[in-house]
Amino acid sequence: MSKSHAREDLEILNGHFVSPLAVHEPGLLPSESEKARFQVVLPKKWKSQSRSICLHLAGTGDHFFWRRRNLMAKPLAREKGIASILLENPYYGIRKPKNQLRSSLHHVSDIFVMGAALIVETGVLLNWCRQQGFQSLGVTGVSMGGHMASIASCFWPHPLAVVPCLSWSTASCVFTE
Repeated sequence: MSKSHAREDLEILNGHFVSPLAVHEPGLLPSESEKARFQVVLPKKWKSQSRSICLHLAGTGDHFFWRRRNLMAKPLAREKGIASILLENPYYGIRKPKNQLRSSLHHVSDIFVMGAALIVETGVLLNWCRQQGFQSLGVTGVSMGGHMASIASCFWPHPLAVVPCLSWSTASCVFTE
């Protein structure tokens, strides 16, 4: 963890780690995307003995953490006592290559590289959650984030709640219509 912000009813932590994809497939990710960045939103008061946490994956165009933090993570923490992790997608926010404009990836293959990175980074964060004593784990996302949550959950060998929102089984229409 690199930074912490305490609020009256919440604590927000910033963290990072080197993406396993960058370690196992050097040069596949742009250098700006090699460091996975995330935020953890923790309630100061837990609603139950078994601490729960949900990993939120970003939808298309959801750069940085603001939208997921304010619209999903904070209400979950305040109303239900559920913690959240917000993972920043490769090619987005601080992880966006310098020559990339907004969410416009340069190559079709970049979406597959993004997906591969999110799958292994989700595994790292879920492992971290278990090590920290979280007992109920979940993963969710809206649109592309929901699709990525569905795929990433397939690689997790333990019980996991999966809630894809406004998701689809393929992004083919983006490339074919």
